[in-house]
This record gives sequence, structure tokens and C-alpha cells, in this order.
Amino acid sequence: MGRELGPIGPDLARLLDAFGMASSPSVARLVSDWNQLAGPSWAGSDPVQLRDGKLVVEVPDGPTASRLRYRVGELLTQLERGLGKRVVTGVTIRVSSHR
Repeated sequence: MGRELGPIGPDLARLLDAFGMASSPSVARLVSDWNQLAGPSWAGSDPVQLRDGKLVVEVPDGPTASRLRYRVGELLTQLERGLGKRVVTGVTIRVSSHR
């Protein structure tokens, strides 16, 4: 017996709050369309927090973090194109502690 799918809006808002992300259409798109917005270089990473324009992105390991640090400028440009100016103004990369 499967569960019926329902609207995700309320659940998404709770999830965004749990991760410290403001609830807005741009932030919801950041979460739902991350792979498309960020591009293939950022595959395997996850946006985990956005506060005051500062985005925290988790990656699986140190080598990935080192490689992506050189691509932050490119990511900011891509996010500006996809989300608008000043939604994301800075990026911090951290290695996930639970992968």
C-alpha cells in the first residue's frame, strides 16, 4: 500500500526553516533546482544554509572542497543568473560530517 503524494509547500517551508534558510521563492528554487543552477561541477554537493546572502554548501570530502573553492566565483555568477542579484552573495564550502 503506497502513500498518496500531497503538496510539498508546507513541508518545504519547515525543511528550509530547519536548515536555517529563509522561506522565499528564490530559496525554494535554490533547494529544488540546485543541480541545474549550480551546474555539473557542483554535482554531489548540497546547499545546507542560506543566511544574509551567505550560502553554505556541503561536499562529501576534502579533495572535493579544495577543487570547488576555485569555482566559487563561477557558482556565484550562475546563481545570480538563476536566482537574481543579491540572493547569494558569498559561499562557504564545508565537508559533510555524516557522509
